[in-house]
Amino acid sequence: TLTVSMEVTQSLQVWDLDEESVLNSDDVPQYYLDNYLDDQWRIVVDDPTIEALREDIVGDETNVYLIAKAIYDWIDDNVDYYIWPDTDGPLSSLETFEERKGDCDDQSILFCALARSAGVPAWLQLGGIYDKSNGNMGGHAWVQMFMPTEDGGTNVTIDIVNDRFLVWMPTLFCEYTDTGDADDLYNAYHHVRYSVPNSTPLDQMPVYSETWEVVSYEESEETVTLNIVLMGREEF
Repeated sequence: TLTVSMEVTQSLQVWDLDEESVLNSDDVPQYYLDNYLDDQWRIVVDDPTIEALREDIVGDETNVYLIAKAIYDWIDDNVDYYIWPDTDGPLSSLETFEERKGDCDDQSILFCALARSAGVPAWLQLGGIYDKSNGNMGGHAWVQMFMPTEDGGTNVTIDIVNDRFLVWMPTLFCEYTDTGDADDLYNAYHHVRYSVPNSTPLDQMPVYSETWEVVSYEESEETVTLNIVLMGREEF
């Protein structure tokens, strides 16, 4: 059993950006273009279906804000929230488009694929979200992307399934940020691996589980600052 305790203090962040303040995709720094435009594991970009969908949604638009908002609105209107049972990781962007439903990972991956197809880097963040209604912490995924501005630009958060566009909620906990490497993203979903002899009976196979336990939660009305202590357990 591995137990990890963490204390996180963070605040609400709302980015005051629009099509007037955000620049075009050509103004995105080369680092992001190099790492977050291509196919990457489940993020399928180079495919006629994705390209056609991106053309329908954003056309020849180059403004990063307008591209992001158009993709966000389309997914919000056309893809239903649904948790797929017994899947080995998230759906690909193609599968989510074909099914028109998926959970936070699936919808965020589709967003990343469409944004990349439009020449706008976007990537995944994985972690958890605190539900104040029941006091529990659940796994979550959302989009991060860079929006260029005259004063340099900034990374922003887009949480599609929670209807948060350019909003970082202090109840989010980021455990992993996509590096742009396909193997690294795969490993984020399969970070515990084991091997046993083929002759091992099923009732003797190791059992893996992971949970978050919220030990305490404090919220300041003046600053919207949260104090969250998290515990993760991995058992075999």
